[in-house]
Amino acid sequence: MAIPVIDRKFPKSARVLTRSHYKHLYKNSCRLFGELISIDFRQGNDSSPKLGITVSRKFGKAHDRNRFKRVVREAFRELMYALPPELEINVTPRNNHAILTKEAILHDLQQLIAKITLC
Repeated sequence: MAIPVIDRKFPKSARVLTRSHYKHLYKNSCRLFGELISIDFRQGNDSSPKLGITVSRKFGKAHDRNRFKRVVREAFRELMYALPPELEINVTPRNNHAILTKEAILHDLQQLIAKITLC
């Protein structure tokens, strides 16, 4: 018997896309720090939670930055349907960790989201 697969897409409507949106998010947000990541969050106006990811060159080479983004998107996909619909989050790495697994990021993100009280 096949186990039903829940559709866990990451649509464009769930992303912070433009520079002005990132600026607005930074200007009007609160910040929380975890072990591996920090998040800026705010209450938006949309009907679905939004994710932005910012990784500087200081983090590492392009393949390291891309892997971090891929892992964060995957963790967000798992949590997206349990988040408040108006939440906007921007995730940044705290520092360059050699081992950033999806499970570690997911655990850190869950702990930070549990601490969120919308400002």
